[in-house]
Amino acid sequence: MARADTFRVQLTCINSRGSQYTVLGPKKKNNETSSAVCSSDPNVGVLYVSVIQSA
Repeated sequence: MARADTFRVQLTCINSRGSQYTVLGPKKKNNETSSAVCSSDPNVGVLYVSVIQSA
């Protein structure tokens, strides 16, 4: 993994109708944790998780 100044989590969420949308967590430094939530609705789930790096 390349060195970057900040990182953030990116979630691709999916609801019960099959619609997808993206949620971004806050930018954090290397020793911190970025987190995100799709929804409090139990019918919404996480389809993909990825990390975005910024210089």
